[in-house]
Amino acid sequence: MRALGQAGVEAWAGAGVTHEAWTLLEAGAAVVLEVQPGRIWGQVPELGVEARFVAGGGMAGMLSSTSGRAHARACALVALAWLRGEGLAAPPEALHRVSLAGNTGAPKPPRVVVESTQAILRELVAVGLSHLSEATAERLFTASVSAQAAKLVRLGKAVLAIHEDVARLLDRHAQADEGRLFVRLAKAYALAEALRRAGDEAPEHLVGRARARYLEVPRLHLVGLGARRLATESGLEGVAACLYDLAQGRWLSVADVRPEGTPASTPRSGIARERCGRGRASPPWPAPSSGSSTPR
Repeated sequence: MRALGQAGVEAWAGAGVTHEAWTLLEAGAAVVLEVQPGRIWGQVPELGVEARFVAGGGMAGMLSSTSGRAHARACALVALAWLRGEGLAAPPEALHRVSLAGNTGAPKPPRVVVESTQAILRELVAVGLSHLSEATAERLFTASVSAQAAKLVRLGKAVLAIHEDVARLLDRHAQADEGRLFVRLAKAYALAEALRRAGDEAPEHLVGRARARYLEVPRLHLVGLGARRLATESGLEGVAACLYDLAQGRWLSVADVRPEGTPASTPRSGIARERCGRGRASPPWPAPSSGSSTPR
């Protein structure tokens, strides 16, 4: 990651996605990082996404819990957060900063967020879906961030989906669809109107609830009882380990995968010991021959 630097992240993700990642970081989105030899794992609880960087695979070898543009944004977010923490990256001076807390140090009231979101959606329809611009995409992304900060989970997700559709149309992507965009606009506006009418007493089925939840757990006493090689039809490979929790008397399992053929992706580089819990045991497969990165 040090070798890639900020320029490498921006070259891979593109200017638009990098701008979105910096906007989230400057807005105060918390990125929880866990650094281990050879990899960086990060999660953004507010957005319910996580991504992992594996040494030797570059940005293209990163894995995340999302796909498409959201995948690139999550990867760039984690990479830039780590680089900034190391003093190797800084946001561009021209970045349009959005504060999740507003000028008063508290999140914007939901009513204000809902009304401003409705204004953006009305303007988008009035201008016409054939006259989209990068400024439009940026405003939509900012609105989704503001909705997430105001704990309006459903509205934030709906506006973010509209932002993704606008980005596809601007990029002339094969999956771009003006009809789908219009349907999402209508649904998001109806949701915003329902939230506006409900006021401060909006029910949970309108507000929504973040699905990603993280719980503190005590120290685990695990015994590794074996592992097997794992491969998926989508092109991922790795190892799945079987563990036994001595304290709770329960069986657990964990998998570690990455894209097939990723440089330096051999599971012998610590995964077996880490996942199986047998620090003094040999890996469940022999070391690969010289020049090979595929586990046997």
